[in-house]
Amino acid sequence: MELSLKNYKTVLPKELLKLAAKNTVRECDETEKGHYVAYVDDGGESYDISLVIASGGEIKTAECDCKNNQHFCRHKIALLLFIAGEKKVKTTIKAKIKTSKSDALLEDAALHELKDWVRNLLIKNSDIELAFIHHFSAKHHQFTPEEIEKITNDALKAVVKNKKNVDPTQLKKIIELWTDIHTPIVQQYQAGAADEAMFGCFHSLINCCMETQYKLNVNSKKIPSYVDGLLKACVETIVGIYDDTAWAAATGYFISHIPDDYNSVRFYYLQHLQNIISVSSDERKRLLVDEIVKLYTKVKPHNMTYSAAYTQKVFDIVEEQGLFKKYFTVFKPVEWSNAYNEKLIGLLIELKQYSLAEKYCNAQIAGNYKEEYNIPYLELLKKIYTVTNNEKGLADVLATLFPYTFHFEDYLFITARMTDEEEKKKWRTKMLSKARNSSRNYNNGAMQFCFQLADYEKKYSKMIEYIDSRAPYSLVLQYFEPMAATDKNGLFKKLVNKSEDFGWGMQEREDTTAIFPALLTAMLKIYTTGYLNAGIKQLEKPGWFYRTNSFIAYVKKSLGMKDGE
Repeated sequence: MELSLKNYKTVLPKELLKLAAKNTVRECDETEKGHYVAYVDDGGESYDISLVIASGGEIKTAECDCKNNQHFCRHKIALLLFIAGEKKVKTTIKAKIKTSKSDALLEDAALHELKDWVRNLLIKNSDIELAFIHHFSAKHHQFTPEEIEKITNDALKAVVKNKKNVDPTQLKKIIELWTDIHTPIVQQYQAGAADEAMFGCFHSLINCCMETQYKLNVNSKKIPSYVDGLLKACVETIVGIYDDTAWAAATGYFISHIPDDYNSVRFYYLQHLQNIISVSSDERKRLLVDEIVKLYTKVKPHNMTYSAAYTQKVFDIVEEQGLFKKYFTVFKPVEWSNAYNEKLIGLLIELKQYSLAEKYCNAQIAGNYKEEYNIPYLELLKKIYTVTNNEKGLADVLATLFPYTFHFEDYLFITARMTDEEEKKKWRTKMLSKARNSSRNYNNGAMQFCFQLADYEKKYSKMIEYIDSRAPYSLVLQYFEPMAATDKNGLFKKLVNKSEDFGWGMQEREDTTAIFPALLTAMLKIYTTGYLNAGIKQLEKPGWFYRTNSFIAYVKKSLGMKDGE
């Protein structure tokens, strides 16, 4: 579609329009009918732009000296927005620069003296010499991959010589030197991102930096961060490519180079593509994800080094773009990657792919050597069997899961389907024993089950026995009335002598204190204040190891009792 003043909002990517709007248009002139020239400031750079617009508003020609000839660059678009009346000319005011002492000396220095001084400086500092050479020779030079590899390694040698170990100061100096000498190389790539040769040069730069990371004996992330910065600086370049064929070529080079020469994965290219996807149009997002998945299925990732991380990264890209429904058959569970596996199976359940989700759950359960590792997959099977009305499967899963969850509703569901009374009795005894053991390790769910089962069986004397240091006051309050009706003296004695520790954590203690008024109100319905006063005095056991629990201390304070009375 031909670009014009009428359709540019729909033809050009929204992301590119936003980038263009950030630029500043200066000194725009219409030199002849429909022929516009202007300066466009992009950060610290300024570019000469010209647009020729036909009488009907169509863009006939567009030129920009940024050398990015592969697409309708953001500088041209900035002038287009200005002509269309959407952008105002910004006036820039130059700040008065204070002359430093070095600036003054530089102005006064004789040229031959200055050259001699610089020459001596370069002789003594090989890293400065390298930066000097590339600064003054690289402006009009077209780099080759071999040259890029050489100057990158030369910068390394200039700082560390032949050492394999570098300190943080040396590493920082390497990055600073790279930043200087790599700038024209990055600009060369940005000017022709759709050109395979230009990508080859840029790839050589990235590859050489990463190989340096592997060669140097450092744990620092400075080099990977530097590479990440180089790639991020080129996201706008690729997003701004107007021609779809050129854009597909520019992104395709990165996709084809995701597998490296060592049967591993260049995750920095995958991240780069994810960054491009995040700011691309919906159509281009889908196209990129298609190509990433196509490569993933082609290279047989399970045979690659870091295959699990590769699978999870591609999965994240697909899921992030809401395309899991299209590609759900591509992904398989990964051994020892529970977070990924749970999310994968959960999404399959949402898609109602119950058979596949069940298959993956059972496969993970079969591969685990510790039963507790199966819990998340048993929970997922519980969801599957619940929505598919598979009562037998659900009962089996709940029976396996129960010693870890102690959900009382599950207990009722399981026992209701046991036809053998002897079997039911044995299973009940076994589960209660497990719950009691777990409650001693501060498993609140297990303690709650013990109280719920005693309530269900109307065994309130047994429930009173469960009141110990690990039993929260919230459970005591919940079942206070039936326990008091069964044995009010026994309940009162348990409450007075209840010890406390810090097993429930700070939040539990705060919650406990909040229910003390309600628990005291319940007590006063059963016991008189006289009974409470006398009973507390009688049952308290002053001594080295005895300590009044927080609830009884609250009762004494509320009743006006004093210690020692």
